[in-house]
Amino acid sequence: MNAFRSFLSFLWSCVLWSVFTVSLVGTVAGARLLQVNGTQKQLVTYGSIVVSLWAGSRLAKREPLKSILASRKVQWFLFLFNGAVAVAAYYLVGGAKGIGAAIGMGLVSLGAGVGLLKRPHHQPRPASAVHTHPDDHAYTYQPRLTEQAANPQNGRPGRHRAYQHPQPREYRG
Repeated sequence: MNAFRSFLSFLWSCVLWSVFTVSLVGTVAGARLLQVNGTQKQLVTYGSIVVSLWAGSRLAKREPLKSILASRKVQWFLFLFNGAVAVAAYYLVGGAKGIGAAIGMGLVSLGAGVGLLKRPHHQPRPASAVHTHPDDHAYTYQPRLTEQAANPQNGRPGRHRAYQHPQPREYRG
């Protein structure tokens, strides 16, 4: 049963990637490939945009993209790079296309910026923080300096390790 589910998940990922790729091609060159003009050209372009947004949002919620997009380094890259592209598009691409590209890339940049603001830097836990483990033993996080963290030039705080108390929580005073 588990192998069947993983196969279905793989198959669904392949379908989503295929739909996403085809809709991106349809967004850029769909009207030319289908040899249509006028209103049909706009329908192909806008329909492909909607389908690519739908498939892309579904792909972004699946692993491994979900964990990659949640990375702070990737979010900083998206924020800075897309912001720079938005500014460049505004000044280098003429007319409504430049303004549209600047707005689109600016929205992507703002989305990454909001992702950075929603999750502030990880604060280290105090040395007195006690957590329980499923087998009901208490763990205390104690600071431990590694060689890399002990170097004052690094400016990094010490790392933490869990110390398991020898007795279960209910026996300690």
